[in-house]
Amino acid sequence: MSYTSELLNTHLELRKQRNIHYSLRAFARDLDVNRNSLSKSMSDQAKLGPKSCEKLREALELNEIEYLKLLFDNGIRFADEAIKEIDPKTFETINNLKNFTILSLLQNHSINWTVDEIHQRVDFSLDEVKKILNGLVEKELLDYDGKYFTRVYETFRTTSNISSQSIRSFHRENLERAIDCIENVDMELRDLSAISFITTKDNIPKIKEEIKNFRRKLGQLAYDKQGEDVYSVSISLHPLTKSHKDASTFNKH
Repeated sequence: MSYTSELLNTHLELRKQRNIHYSLRAFARDLDVNRNSLSKSMSDQAKLGPKSCEKLREALELNEIEYLKLLFDNGIRFADEAIKEIDPKTFETINNLKNFTILSLLQNHSINWTVDEIHQRVDFSLDEVKKILNGLVEKELLDYDGKYFTRVYETFRTTSNISSQSIRSFHRENLERAIDCIENVDMELRDLSAISFITTKDNIPKIKEEIKNFRRKLGQLAYDKQGEDVYSVSISLHPLTKSHKDASTFNKH
């Protein structure tokens, strides 16, 4: 099963869990794509075009990694102002918390980003910053004019869940960073809270939908192109008990 097929079938199944009468026709309508094209893509019989991928990006609220992977999976090249071709190694470059932090930092185009300026904003060594910047330039994710670094494109968004091992690794790294911040970052600059509740499996799709809505609203509220600091909000929904109906609750998917 291709990445696109897995992505679409997963989202369709989640919607069916919320509404047993939800159909492929309704799915195509909500995504604003042709039903036949959608059906063929879900069964790996056809590729999606650029416009359909863009519609999926909006309707499914794909983050930058999901969107880039969707484009790559469908053999789509970027426009001239962005990356011409995306390969698996490019995904691995993006799918790294330190690289992602620098890329996010450079969303602020009002600052002339030199190596030293970037190094002052992160907590890893100057040599590591230089190595990361060289890698991002090599992958055509950043431009370098001999003094200043700038982003090549502005397609990046944050937060969401993907089942692939590479994305699980990214989430794990992000959570490890949060643990480190508990001890090393002042309370005024961070927040940590949790809630526990008893519920049923039938409620999980609705809970996920609420989390997605909250994440979208928070992103709209917090995003500032003139910002000088990069923050991350990780929301974790996970069981604390084994299901009495399914002992495989804790198995990885």
